[in-house]
Amino acid sequence: MKTLRMLVSIAALSLSALAGSATAQSLAEKEAWQLQTDYSDRYVKSTKGVCKAQVDLVYDRPSWMKVQDKWGDGSPNGRCQDVFNALESICRGSADGQKAVASKIKSVRCSYGGKTSGHKLSLSGGTINYSVEIDRANVEEEIAKTLKQQL
Repeated sequence: MKTLRMLVSIAALSLSALAGSATAQSLAEKEAWQLQTDYSDRYVKSTKGVCKAQVDLVYDRPSWMKVQDKWGDGSPNGRCQDVFNALESICRGSADGQKAVASKIKSVRCSYGGKTSGHKLSLSGGTINYSVEIDRANVEEEIAKTLKQQL
């Protein structure tokens, strides 16, 4: 029995160490994401004020890390901000728009979709899933139009 407990403990420690190393980030990566978060916190807060609703942002970090060397052309916060600009536009447009955003949208999951993917957007279960390519910018009007059809 003692041997079994010892084996289970060793296995648990091994799994814990594996999980820790799989999610470990370098200092450079932590600093890069902190900068992205600092910028995005501003527009998340702005959208909360305009829409009277908390809409959280979740970055799909693994997808964005694949193109970190190209963030000068389009950083995650810059590309994901387009969704929040569109939400604010909808909220400013009418009381019905503001109510729809407040009642139906709780978060935005923003990912990098690929070099020639354009942008894709869907609303499901209170989450906007937004996938974008780095070269696409200033697409708030397209996003707002798509969202209005789904709200």
